[in-house]
Amino acid sequence: WLGQEAYSDRPWRKVWTLDDCHLPLLERLAELGMLSDLRLQRANGGCVVHAAVPDLTHREFLTGHWLEYYAYTVACSLEHEGSPLFDSAAHSLRMQSSDSEREIDFIGLRGSIPLIASCKTSAREPWNKSALDEVVTVGKNLGDNYCTKLYITSQSAPHPAEHAYAALLQFREQAHNAKVVVVTGDEL
Repeated sequence: WLGQEAYSDRPWRKVWTLDDCHLPLLERLAELGMLSDLRLQRANGGCVVHAAVPDLTHREFLTGHWLEYYAYTVACSLEHEGSPLFDSAAHSLRMQSSDSEREIDFIGLRGSIPLIASCKTSAREPWNKSALDEVVTVGKNLGDNYCTKLYITSQSAPHPAEHAYAALLQFREQAHNAKVVVVTGDEL
């Protein structure tokens, strides 16, 4: 019921329409080798960007899967009493049930006890309850209270003076009630 998500290792071509403020970032990504064949075409007050992502590693980073891979890498390096903490670990998996398919960003098993994580890199609504609901639903299918659940975001916790701080506090309370541990970007 768990299967590794298929990835192709051939170059990935993408066309974006972006504002001028994004262009220095794209040019820097090209200088670093993260993008190849970068071409910019001005159109309708913006810029159409043509670029290729040269390989799977760079694609993972650019599509946000880097956080899943980071969680996996860190988990695989953890030890308990001189032995690996997890007997088995994987990232970017799909779980099939009779009526739906769910993504598991990270799963680690110690004995028969699972630890799962939902990894989010988006700056848009990082404190959205639907993300908690997702990891709770998957956790119920994997042992409910015997499954440890994490919500990992690359976003830093907002400062108490910021408007988003109240949303974070509410999110943390919802996570606590759902037995989900929240890990923010400052804690990675």
